[in-house]
Amino acid sequence: MAPLYIGAAFVLFGISYIITIFNLGRTSAILIIRTIAYLILHLPYTNWHLSNEHTMANIEKKLLMDVYIEAAIEEAKKGLNEGGIPIGSILVKDGKIVGRGHNRLVQDNDPIMHAEIDCLRNAGRIGRYNGSILYSTLMPCYLCAGAIVQFGIKKVIVGESKNFVGAKEFMESHGVEVIDLDIDECKQ
Repeated sequence: MAPLYIGAAFVLFGISYIITIFNLGRTSAILIIRTIAYLILHLPYTNWHLSNEHTMANIEKKLLMDVYIEAAIEEAKKGLNEGGIPIGSILVKDGKIVGRGHNRLVQDNDPIMHAEIDCLRNAGRIGRYNGSILYSTLMPCYLCAGAIVQFGIKKVIVGESKNFVGAKEFMESHGVEVIDLDIDECKQ
C-alpha cells in the first residue's frame, strides 16, 4: 500500500510543479494538490491523526515555502552573484509573480535600492495592490515597510528576521499581516 501512496504523492507534486513552472496563476490548485500529496504521504503513518507537526498551519507554512519564497531566495542568489547583498523579494498578485527584485545597494551604488523597492519598481504600475502578497528573504526595514503600507499591501511573508529584526511591528500596526517562516537558508 505504501508504494501506491508514494506514487500518487509524486504524481501530485509533479503536477503542482508543472503548474508552478508555467506560472499559470493557479495558486489555489497548487496548494490543494500539495496538501493532498502531503496528506497522502503522512497521514497513513499517523493513524489519520493530525499531530502538531501535521497541523494545517504547518502544512500551509511548508507549502508557502515551496512556491514563492524559493523564487525570492533565487533573487537573493542573483544579488550575491552580482557581488551584492543577498536579499530577494517577490510580489504575487492573483497567484502570479508580478514583480521580482534583489538588493542592489552595492551594484548600483544606490542607498535605497533594497530588494523590496527593486521588486516594486520592477512590478511597475499594477493598479491596486489589494490582494497582493510580498515575499522577502529578510524582514523589511522601515523604508520598505513604508512602501508596503503606502501601496496597501496587506500581507508580507519573510524568510527570516533573526539577522535583522526590521519593521514588523510598524507593518502590523498598519494592518499588514506579517508571517516569518524562519528558514535556515535565509539566515546564511
